[in-house]
Order: sequence, then C-alpha cells, then structure tokens
Amino acid sequence: MHRQRILFAILGIHITGALSDSELDGAWQKWMGLNGKTYPNRVSEFTHRQTWERNYWRVLEHNSRHNSTFRMELNFLADQTFERASIASAKLTEDTLRFQPESDIAVSFNDILLPDSWDWRTKGAVTPVNEQGQFGDSQAYAAGECVESFSFIKTRDLVVGSSAEMHDCCTATGFATKTVFDCVHNIGGLCTDRDYPSSYEQCYNDSCTPVAKVSGGQKLQTGDEEAMKSAVYLTPVLAFVDGSLTSFQLYKEGIYSDPYCSSSTVNHALQVVGYGSLNGMDYWICRNSWGLYWGMNGYITIARNRRNMCGIASFSSYPV
Repeated sequence: MHRQRILFAILGIHITGALSDSELDGAWQKWMGLNGKTYPNRVSEFTHRQTWERNYWRVLEHNSRHNSTFRMELNFLADQTFERASIASAKLTEDTLRFQPESDIAVSFNDILLPDSWDWRTKGAVTPVNEQGQFGDSQAYAAGECVESFSFIKTRDLVVGSSAEMHDCCTATGFATKTVFDCVHNIGGLCTDRDYPSSYEQCYNDSCTPVAKVSGGQKLQTGDEEAMKSAVYLTPVLAFVDGSLTSFQLYKEGIYSDPYCSSSTVNHALQVVGYGSLNGMDYWICRNSWGLYWGMNGYITIARNRRNMCGIASFSSYPV
C-alpha cells in the first residue's frame, strides 16, 4: 500500500484503496490533461501509454532509493522513447570536434582566485529559459545563450539573440571555424530574436543589425573541470552532454549523477551558468532548453568533479 501511495504521489493523485486498472487509467488521464497530450488514434495512444507505464515504474523505483542524489518525475516527456537522442550524437560529436584541434588549446587561469560558488543568474546575465522541443538544435540555443551572457558582461545590456540565426548561419551544417563562437564573430554577431527573419535553413543575417558580439571562442582542455570552473567564473560556458538516458530526460531536481551517463558520446548542448557544492558534493548549474516545466524551472545541476559526469567537460568552449 505504501508503494502505491508513493506511486500516485508522483502525479499528485490521492489513493486510499488497492491499485486498480481504473485508478491507473485515471492517473494516465490526469497526466495527459496536465501536459496537454492528445494522440491521433487509439493505436498511437496505446503505444505512448505503454512507454508511460514503463517510465511510471522507473520513476517510482528511482525515487525510492535513499542514496540517490536526484529525483525524477513523470514530466511531459514520459510517454516518449529516447532512442532518437542517440541518432543525433554522432553528428553532433563530429561537428564539435572537427574544427577544435588540441593544439589550439592554450589558456591558463592560474591567476584567478575563485569563490566557492558562482551563479550568473544572480548577476542578471542570463536570459529566460528557452523551449526548443526534444529533438531541436540544442547547440544553437545553448551557444546563443552564451553569446547573450557574454555580451551582457561586456556591455551591461542583456538582449535575447536569435537562435534561428545561430542555427541558419553556424550550427545547421557545421561551421568551418575553431568554435561556434568564431562563426558568430565571422557573421558579425547575433541579431535579436525579434529582428531576424524566420528560419529558412539559410543565413539571412544581412537583413538585421547584430546586437550581441564576440571576438571568437576558446576551447577548454578535454575533461579539465578545474579549467572549466575558472572559465565559468569569467563567462557562461557551452557544454555538450549525454542527454539520452531516461534519468536525464525525466530529471526533476537534485544533483544529477548517473554511472551510465557517457563521458565521451554526447548528444545535447547546455549552457553552464555557475557552480557550487551541497553536502560535500560539487555541481554545475546548467540551463537546458526544454522549457520551464523540465527540471528545476528549466535548469539541472550536474555532478562536478565526478569523472567528467555525462561528458560535461569533454567538448566545452566559451566566447571571448
């Protein structure tokens, strides 16, 4: 009975009797209503419900672990399978690595005295959370967010740049520069989201005036979380992670740490806006682009100094 109460607490449903098919139906209907879910036919709904029920029990099992550092929930992704995330990983990794040779990494942070914690959100340097959809161009969003923050740090003027421009001009087909930020420099900077025309899969930035500019980008040494910490103190960092696991997709709160999360195969981009520690466990503060209803109001804290958790320091870079 206790197990059933925990199960339905995930959905905010009060249960007083034994678990029945009708109660499970009620939980499914409540979840669909909360998340605005509709399906084209009964077959489609049945398929999605099967996935939802599997994730239902995964969330329950995970949240019952007393030693877990984070919690999961049945969010708006709970009816989806996540195999498609791995399809994007090969291309994303290839494009990220292609123009970032190790010989270009020559940066030292030895003279920087770092505070124990840092959060660019409290400095007014972070724009509102974006909502790109599960399989959109996460790199365009995260890189654009880094340009926005960098521009604010330099000018004290926070503007919302165009993720469509970032996609069309730099990330859609790869970029023949050391980092994506060098591409932004080459196109003259980012226009506002309002001024750039709708995405045409071609670069049309000559029709608007750039408002957020950078001089280029700097790649960080693979796996060097201390260097990444120093970089984050200077400006938010673009990082790539393995976001293909169910535990990541259904993340709710806490410090994310999953031993099955790859440190070498990445498929999703995040903006790292800070760092800190809680109860002796270090973490990164990361902004996702899946909207405010994912994670902690659109954010996730990922374990820091835990063998490069999810590859967060494998292919990181920042604007200069």
